Amino acid sequence: MNKEKRDKYLFYLFAAIAIGLLIYYAFYMKSLSDYNNHKIDKNENLVYTKSKKTFGFYKQYKPYLNIKGELGKVVNKDIDDYMNNFKVDNIGSTYEYDISGNTLSLVIKIEDHSYVESATIYYFRTYNINLKTLEIIDNEKLLSFYDINENDVESILSKKIEDYYNKLDNESYIDSKNCDLDCFLDGRFLEQGISDVEYYIKNGKLYAYKPFNFVSIDGSKDGIVYKYQIAK
Repeated sequence: MNKEKRDKYLFYLFAAIAIGLLIYYAFYMKSLSDYNNHKIDKNENLVYTKSKKTFGFYKQYKPYLNIKGELGKVVNKDIDDYMNNFKVDNIGSTYEYDISGNTLSLVIKIEDHSYVESATIYYFRTYNINLKTLEIIDNEKLLSFYDINENDVESILSKKIEDYYNKLDNESYIDSKNCDLDCFLDGRFLEQGISDVEYYIKNGKLYAYKPFNFVSIDGSKDGIVYKYQIAK
């Protein structure tokens, strides 16, 4: 390819990239504008911290869904009702949220340190919201987006939890001769099945959260003990 042809090729290539970026930016700004139209307070994010309170040695951060209408009222009341259960010393809470396409996903994480010093009990609450229709996405519909069902989730979770148990056994954090898988599940408050699972979407990937009793002898908090990727 001679220099003239190469320069012409590069010109069209960069022009195509620039046009693509402009189109993406236009759609992105439109989506931001749409989301701003949903907000009660346009100066705040779609989710922001409503209050921060201290209980013993730990802080509780309460999120607020900054969306007008019935949806915001329902979700924020449920958040209040849920977090009222944890107004006790040495129970902390954090939250995070993510927007993937038109789906806003919010997870509240409760860390209960009030039992014994070596154990932390985790609880979770999630909300998945279609920002286009302003509706809560139920679990069945959410799973259908990823072409899986509850049986698939249960199978995936069982395998991941068993793998984690085997990892601890191989690294000598536990002794399978003294505590088999059922013993492990019982001691960590890990129930069989998915009745206590909460679903969260981050960067388009689907995760499942399960309540879990973290015991410090298990080593570092690597996330596998309560958060499991279910689908890409």
